Parts: sequence; structure tokens; C-alpha cells
Amino acid sequence: MEPGNNNLPAAVQRLKTALGADRRKSIALAVLLTVMLVLAIRLLLGRTLPRRAVATPAAQAVAEAPAVPATAAQSAAATGGEKPLDVDTHVSRDLFKVSVDSYPLAAAARPAERTSAAHLQLQSILPGARPTAIINGLVVGVGDAVKQLEGSRLVDTGYTVASIEDKACIITQQGVAVRLEMRSDR
Repeated sequence: MEPGNNNLPAAVQRLKTALGADRRKSIALAVLLTVMLVLAIRLLLGRTLPRRAVATPAAQAVAEAPAVPATAAQSAAATGGEKPLDVDTHVSRDLFKVSVDSYPLAAAARPAERTSAAHLQLQSILPGARPTAIINGLVVGVGDAVKQLEGSRLVDTGYTVASIEDKACIITQQGVAVRLEMRSDR
């Protein structure tokens, strides 16, 4: 190429050939050029540009931070009379403290309910849309009272079936949950 030679028509011809070869690239280039044109026009019309982000050291940022109004009246005066959002930022409880009362299975309290279930034996589970279990020879479903035979009559044990799983059944009495599992020796 010679320094004084102008090859603009040849470059335009190569560009036309390249754009005609791949239609997807041509469309993408047209969209990008349109966006660039819109942004250039907005810039030339004098629209305000976004402020530039500047990082400052933490100590300097705290020292330069504006004072926060202490009361709602001061806040309303600072915002031009607008009522501020009433958000309570004080947390009065420990978010990571576990309340043992909420988890009766984990609590060792009330062992009488657990030992009174020792005579109950989960014999079988029948899965399905409404699963059922056989406890001490009697069929029960979720929400049913667990009963046992004493002689020829049924006696309520005070337990209620909370859930039935694949090989276990959860029964509850006075907020204490007991897990009955099928024996694996069968």
C-alpha cells in the first residue's frame, strides 16, 4: 500500500461482502450501531451523565457522612415535610438462639409420654394417596387416635398419628412427638 493511496472504496466493498455473507452478524451490527447512535444523540443533546463512582477510605467516609436526624420531626424537617418510613431497626431477641420448647423431639422433658409409647409397636405401613399404618394390630391413618386392645375392648392411648413415612410413623401426645419405627428383623 502506498502512503498517498486511498483504499476507502475497497474497504467499503469488503464490508458489504462480509455483511452479505452472514445475515445474523449484519442484524447484530445494525442493532449495535442504532444503540450507539441513540446514545451519541442523547450525549449531544445535553442530558446529564451518571455521576462517576469514587472510592473513599472508610474512616474518611464516616467522618464526612451527614448527621442522621434523631427524631421523626427532625427527619420530616430534613426531607421537606415528608413522613419517613417507621422502621424498627432494634432487634430485641437473639436471632441465633434456639428455643428448645419449639422442638419437643430434641427436648428431654416429659419422658413419661415417651416411655408410655414403649408398648406400641409399628407392624406395617401401607403407602398410597392416604397412607395407613398398623400399630398393635389396628389400622390407623394420619390424624387418627391410636388405640389398643385390652381384653375385648378398645382403649385410647392418648396418642394421635401425626405423619406416616416409609418405615416409620410419628405419633404425638400433649405436644410430645414419638417416632415409631418398624423392626428390621422381619
